[in-house]
Parts: sequence; structure tokens; C-alpha cells
Amino acid sequence: MLRFVLSRLIQAVVALLVASLVIFLLARVTGNPVDLILPIEATAEEREALIKAKGLDRHVLYQYWVYLKDAVQGDFGTSLRSLRPADELVPNRLANSLKLASAAMLLAVGMGIPLGVVAAVHRGRFWDRLATGVALVGQSVPAFFMAIILVLVFSVTLGWAPAAGIGDWKHYILPAVALGWFSSAGIVRLLRSSMLE
Repeated sequence: MLRFVLSRLIQAVVALLVASLVIFLLARVTGNPVDLILPIEATAEEREALIKAKGLDRHVLYQYWVYLKDAVQGDFGTSLRSLRPADELVPNRLANSLKLASAAMLLAVGMGIPLGVVAAVHRGRFWDRLATGVALVGQSVPAFFMAIILVLVFSVTLGWAPAAGIGDWKHYILPAVALGWFSSAGIVRLLRSSMLE
């Protein structure tokens, strides 16, 4: 048992290291961070001073090592957009992410369990085909594409829900559906097959 737990911990650490390296390298490849910080009319001397101050003139692997060392100590650096410490920005966004994740999970369970039961009880009939069709669409269509379609239909065309922003419960409907549909599809299929067995 101890060996299993240790192997899982090592795998988790390796996965975190690989993910952080890939994200770090992608952030460096997509453009120069100095362009985000300084205005267009900044002089070459100002750009060079900022590059040296941020350590962007050093090798990318050295920059990653400094980032990793600081991250292990709890220092996640400064946001390039707002120029504020990252740990000040996370709590505000974390609350909204938790609300959205909760809404998506509630929708996934609230939609997945009834559809799975209906599909199993009415096996081979219209309701079974409808529920498995909903599950198939949920597992086939990526969440980002589902979100685009939902915004086009329910925000732009019908005007029933807001397309963006943070506010009351109406702002959570479309993102929760886009995120929760995939999970509900898995619940439908699993519950249906379990009940049929």
C-alpha cells in the first residue's frame, strides 16, 4: 500500500513538473512579455531595462528554474498584465471558478441521473434514444464549441441569457451548461448501463 501511494505521489510530482514546464515554455513562445507591460511608444532603453529587471535576458531554462524555485517557496511572481502579485489576484477569481464549477456539477448530476434512469427504464424506446442522443452530443462536442453555439443561440439570437460578465445567476447558466453537459453525458451512460445490468 505504501509503495502504491509513493508511486502515485511521484507520478503526480512528475506530471506537475511537466505541465508547469509546458505552460512556462508556451507562455514564452507566444510573445515577449515586455510588449504587455510597456506601451507601444516605449523607448529601446526602457525595454532593455525592463528585460534586465525581469530576467528575460537569461536563458529560458534558467528563467524556469527561478520560477520553479520561487513557486516552491509560495511566490508565484507578478502578473504581467496588472503588475500585481499573482497571489493577490487568485482569491477573487477562485471564488467565481468555484461558483461556476458548483453550478456545472449540479447541472451534470441534475440532468444525468434522471436521463440515465429514464433511458434504462424505457430501454429501446423513444426516451432511451433521446437520453442516449443527449449523452452522445455531450461527449462528442467539445465544451468550447458548445459554449460558442449556446451563446449564438441563447444570447445573440434569442436574447434569453447574457453572453458575458459576472453578475446574478443568469450569468452562470450558459457556462454551466457548456461545462456540465460532458459530465452529465458520462453519468447518463454509466447509470443506464448499471441499471440494465
